[in-house]
Amino acid sequence: MIVTEITNKLQKLANPAQLAGMSKFGMEVEQRLGVSVPDMRKLAKEIKLINDKTARWIAADALRELTSEKILNKLPN
Repeated sequence: MIVTEITNKLQKLANPAQLAGMSKFGMEVEQRLGVSVPDMRKLAKEIKLINDKTARWIAADALRELTSEKILNKLPN
């Protein structure tokens, strides 16, 4: 149930128009929704508050990935 809710939220945040911008930074755009990093960070923080072990693991992993130097270096200043 939790994974379905998260997937639905990601699909609502999807913006395929952002895929062109993502490709400029060397990101593979296949199988991406075009969700912006700020939106993903916000969602990850919301998920982290859910009292479910799986949801907390997903949120922690997403936050770690979104704040990694590799990702931050690809973003425009």
